[in-house]
Amino acid sequence: SWQALVEELPIGKIWGVGGKTQIKLREQGVNTVADFLAIDPARLKNIYGIGGLRLQSELNELPVHKLGGRKELQKSIMSTRSFSATTTDLATLRDSLTYHIEHAATELRGLEAVTQSMRVLIGTNRHSEWLLRGGSREVLLTTPTNDTRVLLKEAHKALEQMFEPEVPYKKAGIVLSMLSDERSVTGSLFDSESELDSGPKIMKLMDKLNTRFGKETITVGRTAGHKSWNVNNQFSSPQYTTRWSDIACIKA
Repeated sequence: SWQALVEELPIGKIWGVGGKTQIKLREQGVNTVADFLAIDPARLKNIYGIGGLRLQSELNELPVHKLGGRKELQKSIMSTRSFSATTTDLATLRDSLTYHIEHAATELRGLEAVTQSMRVLIGTNRHSEWLLRGGSREVLLTTPTNDTRVLLKEAHKALEQMFEPEVPYKKAGIVLSMLSDERSVTGSLFDSESELDSGPKIMKLMDKLNTRFGKETITVGRTAGHKSWNVNNQFSSPQYTTRWSDIACIKA
């Protein structure tokens, strides 16, 4: 077995250990693979650097690189905007949240990730007497998901619980957190097979159509391109490369 060989196998037989490194290790009394595995990691790092620590981990049968070489996921995805004017209309707030969820869920699927926590936010003008009447509510999902429809259903429920008819709202948005790799999802005991199979396929088709024919070609729960609320663009940066009216004019 491998463990039986390490006692007699010279360290120079290991791939990646060159002549100069062998000399350094022998000066420290490291002659066999067994000696190499027994050396203190902090001491090994001084001799061989980070490469030595990785080699020691590999020889100890510990994983050094994650499968697929994927980058570590970000901690959260946020989508939130202020309105150009306040609103007391529930349908307007629902339409705004739908817009934010669609965009955040699309980004989530682009990362091949799922979320298990969603925070729904509605806010008032911070300079008004209604400052403390805004709120937020966290939704913990039984099964991690990136399905726009599931997120919309839960967000609209949370909105109805927070909404106060007389309060003039100025802002709405969502934050997705507890992100994880979509390949790690096993599903809930109460999920049907049809839900587990059809959801990802529908979302994949929707993303494909929106990529091919333009954003918002396919939307969920609202009319494409129509907003009953307007984003406050008063302080947005000029779009020099995509809008003729924003190109700077220079007079000689």
